[in-house]
Amino acid sequence: MSKDKIEDEKVLPVEQRKACPSHPGEILKELYIDAYKDLTVNKVAKKATLSRAQVLGIINKTISVGGYYADCLSDALKTTPKLWLNLQANYDKWMEVNG
Repeated sequence: MSKDKIEDEKVLPVEQRKACPSHPGEILKELYIDAYKDLTVNKVAKKATLSRAQVLGIINKTISVGGYYADCLSDALKTTPKLWLNLQANYDKWMEVNG
């Protein structure tokens, strides 16, 4: 791909994209819990020092991931809090405009 082609392509702001960005709960379930045979909701909850209900709330999109939850998930899953916060921010921004 040429440099000119890359420069001409514009990345749309998240709220203008057609598809809704993934909620952090979808990422948690699909890329962590479902992807690893030995990882369960209970194990994530224990590692993250959260209750099972809190983890299920995140997965079911009834709990938003703020700073506290981002810290807990990042410690348990060896990621960064920024990952979880960005996922939530992108989801919220899109939902605000398109939801």
